[in-house]
Amino acid sequence: IKSLKELRQLSLTFPVPPIRDYYDRKPLNSISALIGHEGEGSVLAELKRRGWATSLSAGPGFDFKNSATLSVNINLTPAGLENYRQVTDLLFQQINLIRQQGITAWRFSEEQQLSEIAFRFREPTSPVYQVLRLASKLRQYPQAQLLQGDYLLSHFDPELIHEYLGYLRPGNMLLTLTAADIDTNEIEPHYQAEYSLQPLPKDFLAQLQHSSTVQAKLDTALTMPAPNPFIPQDLSVLPAAGMSKPELLVEQEGYKLWYQQDDEFKVPKADFYFSFRSPVANDSPQHHLMSTLLVRLIDDRLNAFLYPAAEAGLSISIYPHIRGFSSRISGYSDSQQPLLQQIISTINSLQIDADKLAIFKQDMRRQLENKAKDKPYNQGFDALYLRLLNPRWSTEQQLAVLDSIDVQTLQQFKTALMQRGEVEAMAHGNFSRQQTLRLSQQLQQNFFSEVKPLSVAPASARQLKSGSETIELEIDHNDSSLIVYLQAEQKSLPLRARYGLLARVLEAPFYTEVRTEKQRGYIVFATPMPIQQHPALAFIVQSPSASPDTLMADIDSFLSSGQQLIESLDDSQLLTFKQGLVTELMKKEQKLNQRSNRYWQEIDQQQYGFDSREQLVKEINAVTKQQLIGTFATLSQRKLLVRSTGSGAQTAEG
Repeated sequence: IKSLKELRQLSLTFPVPPIRDYYDRKPLNSISALIGHEGEGSVLAELKRRGWATSLSAGPGFDFKNSATLSVNINLTPAGLENYRQVTDLLFQQINLIRQQGITAWRFSEEQQLSEIAFRFREPTSPVYQVLRLASKLRQYPQAQLLQGDYLLSHFDPELIHEYLGYLRPGNMLLTLTAADIDTNEIEPHYQAEYSLQPLPKDFLAQLQHSSTVQAKLDTALTMPAPNPFIPQDLSVLPAAGMSKPELLVEQEGYKLWYQQDDEFKVPKADFYFSFRSPVANDSPQHHLMSTLLVRLIDDRLNAFLYPAAEAGLSISIYPHIRGFSSRISGYSDSQQPLLQQIISTINSLQIDADKLAIFKQDMRRQLENKAKDKPYNQGFDALYLRLLNPRWSTEQQLAVLDSIDVQTLQQFKTALMQRGEVEAMAHGNFSRQQTLRLSQQLQQNFFSEVKPLSVAPASARQLKSGSETIELEIDHNDSSLIVYLQAEQKSLPLRARYGLLARVLEAPFYTEVRTEKQRGYIVFATPMPIQQHPALAFIVQSPSASPDTLMADIDSFLSSGQQLIESLDDSQLLTFKQGLVTELMKKEQKLNQRSNRYWQEIDQQQYGFDSREQLVKEINAVTKQQLIGTFATLSQRKLLVRSTGSGAQTAEG
């Protein structure tokens, strides 16, 4: 299949008999877990070592009453695309190895234990989603096992697993290769997708069939996973500590640690975050790219070690941000200390691998170039943030310096990055003070001890001058788009409340007038848009037929009648809008990590009272109708327009 975006994917689909009768044994899940394993000795680890793939996933696909499928999807590098036959052959060697060594009672017991823990401590979802999910499962599970059906593994059935493994053979496979520069000879009639369909070449099929035999010599790099060392042992929940919000447990020059033991969710889980901030992380387009590349290289190095932890209910992420990078460990609290040590060790000891760097640079180039193929209004948001957020680097600026990054410059940058900066950390959940202090000591001694403390200022948002500014974008797309960004004259909590309330009042009438009545397009919305907490309101339209001038006239027309709309509100209507906004802001968190994320955002914004929602709600409740009218009257004083003209509008209005 020829793709529009720059991507390379190999997908293997195997039709198998229906699996619904085996919901309590889940043979495809057992097989998929071994194929999709990402630890040492896995097929993905070997594909990465050869520079042929960046990710692999495996799992049940279609699940019909009379048939099912198992699918394997591999994201390839350019070299992997050239060697897709060898990639496929390695996968069949892995399947052969599973058939010979992988189906054992202890593996099933481990899988069963993890499923039982996951069911016991599953986190709640919204009642509506839960009802819909369970209703659909009534077709699959007996009523008595409805709740546990997705997690149930009743007993080890090696014959059944081997039976389904038997369907994973070359002669029972649909191989799909997707890339932008692939030869095709057919066009799909509805969406004009270019594709071709042909039998597997005989020599390729013979090669795969040989790799599937008992006599085949398997690649020595491929091994079966070892027992999982991260399965939690201590699942006890600490007694209540009576902490209403995080407190500053450790404060030293360049280092802060926030801590709160959870008393509400009562699960043996916790979240540990730390952020490293450096003055050079984002001070140029090149440094911005190098920060991102370093994080990707660290994450790639960690992947094989951390994959068993993910299987055991621990999630680990490391991600770049505007001042440096952050890491988060989430999951069962008794298993987090070795993970933190491994993250720190990997960061400290990382040596840049030239082949890996080349792969990630290619991937980054593809992502940057694909931005030009994104929806016009999304490209408009990129341009808006580029103009307003400081520092922010354009796609063109980044592409211009990407090739200048090599092993030496990146290694030098890593040294410079880690010379000066600050660390802020947070522990929230089923952690005692002693556990938290041990994690903190680990971080301070092994990660921060060689860093010269230096405070790093947060990013800032640009204050627009009075008047109007316009950004004109040239986008090769059928649709036109227009973003009208209206910024408050100053940064304050009362104005954030008023702008948020204005958006609440205006969003439905704006959609009705521009989308329903004028039928300008499917993407029509008004939204509050605070950047770095600077109050603002935005009106967004993407249209297949109207020009930006026509869309601007629509928005101007709507705004000209907006004051009358607000003046017509009675006390009851205004109260209803306030209550709706307050309910949305104060929505009860269902999961521990949702609260952790909110705390972490407040720390980043230096809201150390951890009550910014409550403060905003207080201001919303205090807004009067006259204040709302007065704020609306000043909306257009500071305006930024982001426009692009689509080919459809040129045809329709030309």
